[in-house]
Amino acid sequence: MRSRRTKEGTGRIQEIDPDSDLYIQVVELGNSHRGTLGFLPYQVFREAAASAQVLAFVAEGTVRGYILFRRRRRTGEITLTHLCVGEDYQGQGVAKALVAGLVKRHPNSPGIRLRCRQDFDAHHVWPKLGFVALGERPGRSQHLLTDWWRPIADRSLFEWPAAAETRVLAVIDTDVFRDIAEERDFPASLALESDWVDGLVELAVTAKTLDQVSGSDGLFPDLRPEASRFRIIDPPHGDWEAIFEKLLTLGSVAERDVADMQIVAQAITGGARYLITRDQGLVKTTEDIESAFGLVILEPADLIMRLNAEDDYQPKFIANSQLRIEQIHRIPPRSALNRYCRYVNQHPADLRHQLSSTVGRARILAHWIQLTTEDGTGLALAGYVLVEGALQVTVLRRSHSRDPYSTMRQVIHFLRDTMASRGGGRVEIMDRIDHITARALQDESFERTDGPWAAEVRTTISGPNNPLPSELTATDLSPTLISQFEDKYWPCKVFTGLVPSYVVPVRPEFAKVLLGYEEAQRQLFSPPASVTMALENVYYRGRRGSLEEPARILWWVSGGGREAGMRAMSWLDGIHTANPKLLYQRYGRKGILTLNQVQAQATSPRKGSQPVATALLFSRTEIFSAPVPIARARELHQPMTRNGYFQTSRQVSEADVEAFYREGMDSQ
Repeated sequence: MRSRRTKEGTGRIQEIDPDSDLYIQVVELGNSHRGTLGFLPYQVFREAAASAQVLAFVAEGTVRGYILFRRRRRTGEITLTHLCVGEDYQGQGVAKALVAGLVKRHPNSPGIRLRCRQDFDAHHVWPKLGFVALGERPGRSQHLLTDWWRPIADRSLFEWPAAAETRVLAVIDTDVFRDIAEERDFPASLALESDWVDGLVELAVTAKTLDQVSGSDGLFPDLRPEASRFRIIDPPHGDWEAIFEKLLTLGSVAERDVADMQIVAQAITGGARYLITRDQGLVKTTEDIESAFGLVILEPADLIMRLNAEDDYQPKFIANSQLRIEQIHRIPPRSALNRYCRYVNQHPADLRHQLSSTVGRARILAHWIQLTTEDGTGLALAGYVLVEGALQVTVLRRSHSRDPYSTMRQVIHFLRDTMASRGGGRVEIMDRIDHITARALQDESFERTDGPWAAEVRTTISGPNNPLPSELTATDLSPTLISQFEDKYWPCKVFTGLVPSYVVPVRPEFAKVLLGYEEAQRQLFSPPASVTMALENVYYRGRRGSLEEPARILWWVSGGGREAGMRAMSWLDGIHTANPKLLYQRYGRKGILTLNQVQAQATSPRKGSQPVATALLFSRTEIFSAPVPIARARELHQPMTRNGYFQTSRQVSEADVEAFYREGMDSQ
């Protein structure tokens, strides 16, 4: 590994193994600067290190500084959680070396984002590290926060710095509120006001908590003025009282304190995703309450851990939930619509009128769809009108589920797919939306300027002999830019010969799981379209050869059945080779294979060495209308006539990929 020279001497930037002595030094250094960095649970440190998201500047066996970050797989955007330099090494170029090391490891990322208090010394350091200020706003600590952005990729089709605010809503209960207001010795509670947490979560208190801290009992001071730093949830009594009565019917809450359940009911009514508490008994009710109402009850440290993965797409949820999208032919009753009103504070009667007006606008071209579980429970609802060149979504709502982000990603992708099946055009979201839906829209390449959230769907296929789209120019064309372009205008294709491309063989039993293809998937409404194909996934293989990313993948399904052949195309977004257990720890929740299946794919590079595997992170999979069988595949790509061709991944020309794609999609 190349060393980097600072004013002090020579050091190197390296990823930190969570089982190393250097990791212990990183944790100790972070704890010694807790006053400015904020509290970070030990498990968050460990998971970040296991995920290659901790870099340290090491010289003479000593960690002189480290950087801890998050990287969104969907967008590639990096968010800094910590950048810490030991006091004895400040002013010696350590911070600059750390940022440079991060940039070098993620050259295709659009940039690095962070938020920092203006009264901290680091406020004056960020410009020297290449960051520019995007704006400022008051933080919960009553100090001004500045949003900073450090671009990495030279050019992007997206306005990354202007990303919409998509903070998740979390209610803190009375004890946690007191911890913060009175600065009690509960570090995890106090950490909820850290700057990096503030960028991800909006804290709120309920009216019931304000009653409890009013000082009316004479035992405690009146803490209500301290609530001004939080959002206040005070729903109409009749609304939360009805939920409170339903809560009392759940077995796990029967013995709980009435005041606790009133706070829970107000949090649910206010559209909160989380309730934060130190009450262990209340935490034990989360499974029943989440299943019934979608509210997750966590301790403060557990929330901080979950925030690191909150925007992760969960293929396991999609694969295991037996979801399906179906067209509905009559407006559901008010009782059924109530589940879709909670997160936008709307009355069911108003939503019913909103759905009815969709029909009034276009009686023939109006559609209502619902995403449901196998037992018919509604998780998402959409109503849309097809007009000339556009699909206008008048209703886009979610209900409660264990993974509302993944749910909404599936529905929004379905809407784009619907527009694509009609030759492309503009998809516009005319409805009010909540923060989770906003994040899902962002990650499905919707943008919002002065009007509604919107995305443009293009169905064109451009080859090397065709003119480039106007947004692209030959002078700065790159695989990353082509990937961004296709993502933004999905499902359009731009084949230029520049994108690395591979054929990856996969066994039939894995193909069904990873690609999720089925014949019903090609039909929109009859029978209902099962949501089996995850929009993002991870596939494991032994360490063979070398791969680049971003790249295109052609999936070759082995075997002699009717599903065998060249079956689908995806984008390869990431590659990581390591011990299979480490890979599973990092990507297990982003895929659907078990640890035993991952270990079965591992190989040992040398006799007696530790086994390693490679994780291929892929997305934007398109299933071919019909698989390209082996005989036809050999005509399109002559090297397939060689024995053993299908035993491992092979690099092919992008021209071959284009030929297979056109062949496979031609029968649509």
